[in-house]
Amino acid sequence: SDRSDDQPNIMPEVYTRFLGDPNALLGGRWSLEVSGLALQREGNDQDLNRATVEGGWQKRHITSWGLVNTLDLSLRGDSYQVTDRDIARNTNRKSDASSVRGFANAHFKTSMPFEKSFETSQMVVEPIAALTAGSNIEEDNDIPNEDSIDVFLDSTNIFNANRFPGYDRIEDKPHATYGLRTGIYKDNGYQGEVFVGQSYRFDDDPADNPFPDGSGLSEQESDYVGNVSLRFGPHLDLTYDTQLANDNLASQRHEFDASGTIGDLSLSTRY
Repeated sequence: SDRSDDQPNIMPEVYTRFLGDPNALLGGRWSLEVSGLALQREGNDQDLNRATVEGGWQKRHITSWGLVNTLDLSLRGDSYQVTDRDIARNTNRKSDASSVRGFANAHFKTSMPFEKSFETSQMVVEPIAALTAGSNIEEDNDIPNEDSIDVFLDSTNIFNANRFPGYDRIEDKPHATYGLRTGIYKDNGYQGEVFVGQSYRFDDDPADNPFPDGSGLSEQESDYVGNVSLRFGPHLDLTYDTQLANDNLASQRHEFDASGTIGDLSLSTRY
């Protein structure tokens, strides 16, 4: 019963996103994202109303010598209204509070894929780098954390401008990300890919780092993340993900996925 008190009723959640035509606005594409959320808990437990509006513009350009560049610019505004918060001693939290927050972000990603063709296959080696600059977000005790608690780093999100999974927390200030992806692709559908990457936060003050311990991003240099994926035509896919500590390469996380198809039968497993 104690656990059920913490589970909110979603009343309701609304999300919509609009995308402009490619190359229509200053050679790029505009976007608009609007979301609203109302969480209601039984009794005197925390209730939340949140509204978010984010406008963005993205331009992708490939140079004549093969450099792939993507620039993302965005402006975002959040509004929060919270009631019935738990008040701990020696904190500045209020039982009922409202707050607004604004954030501007610029994200530039570039890569240089090198390709070598063979008789029945193709090999690609692609160095990737990104630079992200965001405005400074002051700590606001009136904004709770409902959807950005479970933070982890892997090959799918390391190049994101904001590595928090939800809206309630924002990754501010500048950081750089770098990695290398390589792969061999055969004409018959068989392929293998390997990726390794790391992120670096320019602000060296641990007190200003918004990420929790164990996320892989709580230090100035992030943990290393890696991925190995193999595809044996339409019949078998294998994927391995790893996270290694930035200082001594100690194991932090391993994940293994496999899926296969035999006729009408599909099987999958995850460790």
